[in-house]
Amino acid sequence: MIGVVSIVPGEGKSTISTNFAVLLAHLGYRTLLIDGDLRNPGLTRSVAPHATEGIVEAVLEGKPVKDLLISEPGLSLAIMPTVLRGRVPHTSEFLVSSGMKAVLKQAEGDFTFIIIDLPPLGPVVDVRAIAPQLDAFLLVAEWGGTARTLIRDTLASHPLVHAKCLGVVLNKVTLSKLRLYEHYGSEDYYSGKYAKYYHGGA
Repeated sequence: MIGVVSIVPGEGKSTISTNFAVLLAHLGYRTLLIDGDLRNPGLTRSVAPHATEGIVEAVLEGKPVKDLLISEPGLSLAIMPTVLRGRVPHTSEFLVSSGMKAVLKQAEGDFTFIIIDLPPLGPVVDVRAIAPQLDAFLLVAEWGGTARTLIRDTLASHPLVHAKCLGVVLNKVTLSKLRLYEHYGSEDYYSGKYAKYYHGGA
């Protein structure tokens, strides 16, 4: 079970969550992608805009997980959306409720990987609440947008997330500026500088 988080909103964690889940499914792993951002379910709006039920009904009403999943044709991927009909109070308590634990337990029996798109670390406490239940985290940071000091300070205040963090995905990279950060003389440096030569096969 891997939670995908960012420090602040707008860094692209929902897109990374989706791409990561699709990659795992393409590799042949049974993968479940859960929209766990109950405050702003952007993943659901993006990949399952017509969903009528999801994680809220599974947790609060006890509906079977398998009846609420949206399957991707041709892929070993299923999506558990979040459909909001109003504000969900106490979202951190929702994520650590017995109903949520039961949902994850059901899913563990059917899937190799469970990817959960979670709210940002900075503004809310939801991630801190669910952290003990997850095996690992993937942090998404906007390249050139999120200050390194903010990332360090936020992770320092979330020691369990920090300890379980697999790594950082730098998102929204400006490729035209990336060469400035590459080691002078490296293959990457020259492949950018002399792209026409390399692509020409000379």
